[in-house]
Amino acid sequence: MPQAYSADWLFPGDGPAIPRGVVIVDQGRIAAVERSAPTGVPLQHFEHCALLPGLVNAHTHLEFSALPSPLEPRTCFPEWIRAVVSWRREQPLDINAHVQGVTESQTCGTSVIGEIATREWLDQKGFRPPESCLFVAFRELLGLRPEATAAQLEIAEQHLRQPASPGIVRGLSPHAPYSVHPQLLNRLMMLAQEHAVPVAMHLAETRDELELLDSGTGPLVDLLKDFGVWEPDFIPRGSKPLDYLRPLTKAKHGLVVHGNYLSGEELDFLTQHPQLSVVYCPRTHAAMGHPPHPWQAMQQRGINVCIGTDSRASNPDLSIWEELRLLQGLAPELPASEILKFGTSNGAQALGISASHGRLAPGLNAQLLLASLSPTALSDPELHLFREPASSLKWVDSSSSR
Repeated sequence: MPQAYSADWLFPGDGPAIPRGVVIVDQGRIAAVERSAPTGVPLQHFEHCALLPGLVNAHTHLEFSALPSPLEPRTCFPEWIRAVVSWRREQPLDINAHVQGVTESQTCGTSVIGEIATREWLDQKGFRPPESCLFVAFRELLGLRPEATAAQLEIAEQHLRQPASPGIVRGLSPHAPYSVHPQLLNRLMMLAQEHAVPVAMHLAETRDELELLDSGTGPLVDLLKDFGVWEPDFIPRGSKPLDYLRPLTKAKHGLVVHGNYLSGEELDFLTQHPQLSVVYCPRTHAAMGHPPHPWQAMQQRGINVCIGTDSRASNPDLSIWEELRLLQGLAPELPASEILKFGTSNGAQALGISASHGRLAPGLNAQLLLASLSPTALSDPELHLFREPASSLKWVDSSSSR
């Protein structure tokens, strides 16, 4: 039977906070959002709390979830990549590490995970996606040499041909300009277009990447030579991130991961192509020593900006809430309801799942999150919602409405 839930404040995820707002849940879905409790429906009220939608992590790499601390040196990107590749080569496929990341994410209030998968761990026997968590599983593809194209396309096709599974949406992730041949990128985009799946690509992440694209020089060249994959002519000289944004528009939903060094011309391009979103990873960005991210300028232009945690290879944990707390510190003039969008409705839009997740609205999944409110936050939650750490978050048990 229907069940109503209310709190001192309700944050729908796509608009201002509602005082003593009420969510009515029936059969695991939101039937209505009201400003007062309806008659004839059992009501559970939570004092000193805000009611929120489950959070959306638009970009992470769960394979690193067992790392006790980030890999170093994070402030030197080529050397950090060496550490990542070295660690990955030494690790067998460990489902338990991935599950550890899933558990941590859910404990921190995340209901949607945009996972970059280097192996098909989600389809291994013995793993069943939790009912309370949706995965958008992007299969990572890499290949600089033209002869790698056929094998990478086969991996992508196998990923997309996996039987439909509850709780899993499939996508593709051509890794980055310095690891994917333009020919392979174009073929992958044609495949994504054919299957109507989302695509995520690391782009404009470092100045070293911009130098590689423009002149074919710099520290990334040395890195690729050491890996034995450098081809001097694989990227035309004078290339820039815009040359990679253009093919991304073939995807129904394209995610530009990081976007730390996008030019004004490239921001204009994103403004003109609303199917493209930028995924900002605030704490990873700060730890790697980049200049301030242009996320607010993007937001002001109407570009959809969402957030991710990246991974425990670059971040101390997988908490989207802690990313949001950092955003609030970077932009204290923004109301909490605007900050919350980056970790809820904006992420759902980027991943193409806004019809089911990211908001408290009729017809969407009823994954309700509680955030504790201090006495100060009770009187002004738009200013103080993120005062409490992620450890204060709790899920609402709505099983009685099923």
